[in-house]
Amino acid sequence: MFSMVLFAAAGIGIGCSSVPKEAPNESPVVSREVPGPEWELFRPASDSGCDRNSSGLSVEIAGDFDGDGKPDTSRIEINLRLNRSRLIANLSSEKVSPIVIQEWEGTDEDDFVTAVERGRRLTLCGKTGECTSRDLKSLTLKTQAIGFGTCESSEGIYFWSPQSRKFEMQWL
Repeated sequence: MFSMVLFAAAGIGIGCSSVPKEAPNESPVVSREVPGPEWELFRPASDSGCDRNSSGLSVEIAGDFDGDGKPDTSRIEINLRLNRSRLIANLSSEKVSPIVIQEWEGTDEDDFVTAVERGRRLTLCGKTGECTSRDLKSLTLKTQAIGFGTCESSEGIYFWSPQSRKFEMQWL
């Protein structure tokens, strides 16, 4: 399971921050600093179960993730020497960029990002009915968000909170 903290975010709707059980000691927002040149764009396996050509899944996307009307980007990078992966975003509104949204151990060849359009989304709780009293059943996005996951496994979204000036995460 994962822990959740609810908050009200003007311009975003209701959201929550969660830490997946696979990474209980890793924060969804790791750092605003990007160390060294050893990070490179993630390359998915050629025999991946993901059909990236027809499904819109990618390793690098563009959108307006902070709602300022200007283009932003997000991508998955890997560091083979450290056996680490990370999800980063370049926001046109932020002076320090890129922002490391999440970093984790390993270089899974089936990870993906996708641009998530504005609108209402059912959360994991809303889809399965397996909820605690603190879980949200749905989330309304006022701006585009970053979809992130592992093919045929899990998917969540990261959305920008202008109040905390960081990305918040919700499992879908």
